[in-house]
Amino acid sequence: MKVYASMIRVTVVIGLAAALLTGCAPKTVRPEVSAAEAQIEAEVQREFAGELYRKRSLRVNEVYRRLLVANAEFCQVSESSIGVSMFNVHSLKPTWLEWTQEKALVAQEAIEFYGADEFVRIMEVIPGSPAASAGLELGDIVTQIGDVEIGVGKSAREALKKVGESDVLDNTIEISFVRNGEQYTVRVVPELTCQMPLALLRQDALNAFADGTNVYFTMGMLRFVENDDELALILSHEMAHNIRGHIESQQTNMLIGGLIGAVIGGLAGSSDTTFSDIGQEAGALAFSQEFESEADYVGVYLAGRAGYDVSQAAYLWRRLGAENPRSIHLEGTTHPSTTVRFKIVQKAGEEVAQIQDRGLPLIPEEQE
Repeated sequence: MKVYASMIRVTVVIGLAAALLTGCAPKTVRPEVSAAEAQIEAEVQREFAGELYRKRSLRVNEVYRRLLVANAEFCQVSESSIGVSMFNVHSLKPTWLEWTQEKALVAQEAIEFYGADEFVRIMEVIPGSPAASAGLELGDIVTQIGDVEIGVGKSAREALKKVGESDVLDNTIEISFVRNGEQYTVRVVPELTCQMPLALLRQDALNAFADGTNVYFTMGMLRFVENDDELALILSHEMAHNIRGHIESQQTNMLIGGLIGAVIGGLAGSSDTTFSDIGQEAGALAFSQEFESEADYVGVYLAGRAGYDVSQAAYLWRRLGAENPRSIHLEGTTHPSTTVRFKIVQKAGEEVAQIQDRGLPLIPEEQE
């Protein structure tokens, strides 16, 4: 009987809630949208997202290519490149496990947004690159590179791997492709660039970072920069981290800090890892602001060498400071304040202008 009474009370409460909610419901008569209409629009929006991603990726890669070519002599490893992306639905997957999570995500999005299929297609041709000069275009089906026949499906994966491991790009090469059912062959002259892959991340955060080998850049940061000069400055800053070996130095500092912490812990008679953890944290922070300042300084030179105007690029830091006012007067963090970074970039830009006026090569000044 008590259970029955409880059910009545619940029913009454639900009924009252429904009545109240009905009173708060919209009063206008909106157009009806069928599931089929929504599905069609979903396909349109996915296609639009793909086009937007390709457009943004092309912009970043166009700027980045100029930086890689202009600064190849400073990189630890250089490579020959024709400035083109080509793949099919199978060719990226085997490398995902070898990549970071960020790069694996980019690979997945490349397949989805570029509409990859069984054929190896030209998915991106960077403006100004050897591939663009040779006349390669988006969507071309690549059938042969040098003496390597590409094929289709999973077999193309091994063919592309063979091309990547060979020295075929060290000299002028012939690339055969199909466009609109017609077969074509063009000669392409590769150019020397830094071997430093770039990953464009679909994240809204204002962020860019380097891992010692690669450079990562977010969509949020791309939307924030006002022009390609600012874009080049941020990319060159991350390049500078890799070129100057900052990531390796931080890892070494962490290792040394952890060892020192462990020794101190042993002397203190402690067997836990607290001292080691503290030491690692201290090691990671050691010279971190100096590394950031050096990357700011060297990055201005790298951007200037690629022909970008760095005279006004420093104002990027005023806008970044406005986005995060706490960064204006940071002390004791991993990064200098935006005020310090503005002045470093501003003065470096003045240096670059003076050197260019004198017709001298743009090389960052080293300590004696």
